[in-house]
Amino acid sequence: MMAALEEEVTRPKCTSIKWETLPPMRTKRTFSSAAIVNNQLYVLGGCDKDGQPLDTFESLNLTKKKKWQSLLNLSCSRAQPAVVTVNNKIYVIGGVSSNQSPLDNMDAYDIEKKTWTSLKSLEEKLMGVATCVHKNNIIVIGGMKSNTEPSEKCRVYNTEKNLWQTLPDMPTPRYAAFAHLIGDKLYVFGGRKGKTACTVVEMLNLAEKPTPSWLKLADIPQPRVFPSYTATDTHVYSYGGLQQDPMQFVGTFEAYDIEKGEWSKLEDMPSRHGDFAGGMVSGLVIASGGLGPQKKPFQDTNVYNPATGVWEVGPECPSGRSSATTLKNEDKLYVIGGFSPKGLTSEIFILKPA
Repeated sequence: MMAALEEEVTRPKCTSIKWETLPPMRTKRTFSSAAIVNNQLYVLGGCDKDGQPLDTFESLNLTKKKKWQSLLNLSCSRAQPAVVTVNNKIYVIGGVSSNQSPLDNMDAYDIEKKTWTSLKSLEEKLMGVATCVHKNNIIVIGGMKSNTEPSEKCRVYNTEKNLWQTLPDMPTPRYAAFAHLIGDKLYVFGGRKGKTACTVVEMLNLAEKPTPSWLKLADIPQPRVFPSYTATDTHVYSYGGLQQDPMQFVGTFEAYDIEKGEWSKLEDMPSRHGDFAGGMVSGLVIASGGLGPQKKPFQDTNVYNPATGVWEVGPECPSGRSSATTLKNEDKLYVIGGFSPKGLTSEIFILKPA
C-alpha cells in the first residue's frame, strides 16, 4: 500500500484541464446516446434503473445552461442506438429494444422542424454497430444480429436518397468495434465475436476504384473486451478493459501509429480498470472514473501526456462514474448519466481546457 501511495505522489499533476457541472437531465439513464448540434446538447434513449430501454428525448442549450427541455419521444424505446448528425438532422440507428433484442429501425430528427421521420430500415436487426460519416453519407459497420452472431456487413446510407447501399463485407465479422475515418480511409479496430475479444484491425480505402477492398493491418497486441479507444489523425490509443484469461481488469495502454502501421506498448495506466470515460482534451488522453477491482465507480482522472510519455494526475470527476455516455465536442469531453456510487444518475459533467 505504501509503495502505491509513493507512486501516486511522484506522478505529476495536470492543471491544464478542469471539470464543469451542467444542470442534471430530467431523466436518470445509462446506455443513452448523445449529439451536439448548434450548441445544443441532445440526449436520447438509454436504460432506466431496471434496465428497461427508454424512449425519452431531451435537450439543453449549452449557451444558457438553465434547464432541460423535453422533446418529442423516439418512435420506440431503445438503448445504445448509433447516433450521427448530418446537415441539421440527428440520425438514430438500431440499438436494443424493450425485449432486449436488436432493432432495425432508423429515424431522423429534424432540428429545425422538431419532428421525427422514419427512414428506410437496416436490412437486418442490429445492435452494437460502429458508424462514421463520409461525404454526408452514413457508414454502418458490423453489429450483433438477433441470433447473437456478429455481422460482417458494411453498409452506406445515402442521406439525400433515403437509400442503403453496400460496401464489401469485412473479412472479420464483429460488433462493438471502433471505427475511425481519416480522409477516405476507414479503419475498424477490435470489437467482439460472442464473448471473445477481437484483436483484428482492418482498413477500407473508400476511394479505391473500381471496388474498394479490405486490407488487414497489425493486430491489437493484447486481447481485451470493453477497452476504450481514442484517436487522432496520427495515432489510435487502446487502453484498459477486461482481460479474459484470467478474467480481470487491466491497465494496458497501446498506441497504433497510422503512418507506420505499427503498435507500440506504452506505460500502463496507473490503475487497472475499464468502463471509464475516455477521450482527448487539449491533446491529452483521458481515462476518468470507471470500474476496477474495487467494484464501484470511482472519481480518479488519469491523464496521459503524449509529449512526455507519462501518466499524470488529473482533476477528480465531481462524482464517481461508470457506464456513462461520453461525447467529444470542440475539445471538450462530456460525461453523461451512467452509474454513480449511489446508483443511476442524471448528472452531466464536462472536462475541458482550464
